[in-house]
Amino acid sequence: MARRKTSEVLMTGEKIDPRNTVSATTSDNVGTSKTKNRRKPRVIDFVGDRTRPPAVPKKQSEASPPEKPSNQPITLKAEHPPIPKPKPGNGSIRINPDQQSMVLAETIVSSIVGEMKSQADRNGGYLSVDGIEQLHNKFRRQTTALSQIFSQSFEAYVRARERANWEQKRDFPFDRIMVKNFSHLFSEGSPSDFNRVSRRMLPGFFMAIGMMLGPDVVEEFQEKCRGEVENTRLEKGAAFVWEDVYGRIGVQTIGFDAMIAIIRHFDDFEKRAQWFSDLVNGHLTPPEASDNKDKGWEMTPGALKLFLRTLFHDLFKALNDETEKQKLIKRHGLEACEIALEVQEKTRL
Repeated sequence: MARRKTSEVLMTGEKIDPRNTVSATTSDNVGTSKTKNRRKPRVIDFVGDRTRPPAVPKKQSEASPPEKPSNQPITLKAEHPPIPKPKPGNGSIRINPDQQSMVLAETIVSSIVGEMKSQADRNGGYLSVDGIEQLHNKFRRQTTALSQIFSQSFEAYVRARERANWEQKRDFPFDRIMVKNFSHLFSEGSPSDFNRVSRRMLPGFFMAIGMMLGPDVVEEFQEKCRGEVENTRLEKGAAFVWEDVYGRIGVQTIGFDAMIAIIRHFDDFEKRAQWFSDLVNGHLTPPEASDNKDKGWEMTPGALKLFLRTLFHDLFKALNDETEKQKLIKRHGLEACEIALEVQEKTRL
């Protein structure tokens, strides 16, 4: 869809308040924007910014600032550095977390042995006690950095695995609400269906959401959803069912806010789609013994388009309704809605 044509379809006489838009910046590794003035969202990781100098804290006024109204969209924070996206698969075998652990261990062992050989070569084929001590000091200086790498990698995966466990859904209502959009795909398709979607994708999906939105924003969505669940429990009592939660206006608003925040990252669709697929395929859960059809599953380009088309179904439907479209433009801005319409075109059958 041409950008100009899309703008003409969406443009109205109503002024868009920038304070109501979901803001974000972008990483350089995502690709250049098709429009010079467009600001693209940044992929962020689970740790603080190691590249920027610490910000000087502003003086706090005696009076506490007013709380953000619950009906306002969550604003993305961009104080984290970009993370490197997974390398695109070029026909090579993708690595799961267990294999990643083995690769890390083998890399360290190989590094140690390589340094020992180099030290021995410099000393006529022998290692002295002093030489061993020098190697020990050298590797000890690297332990802090290695520890941080291991912690970030494993903790992020463990959190994603916990969130992918359906028994933990009550602790992560935002996750449950998002997965509800596409969970029916898990039971559809046969082993011969190359482009089906499997439950094995959930850890990678949650990791991608955390990287695109940032942990603080994800937790803010979680907290808003917990409030909606609690209100539903108080209203329904013993008759409480999750379907009542899904139908709440507040939950639907949260869902649209999250979808808009996520879909902004697909401005450069091809690069983001490859990044997302590689992340999912690198963190698949083991197939259940009772379900052999998922044993060799991975996220294919066709499966990704089916997944995105289903995840954003309600958003796309709203954008094709004039009244709902104007509400979304007023709340999130014209640019975000343009990106959403472009993604809709990219994921069509």
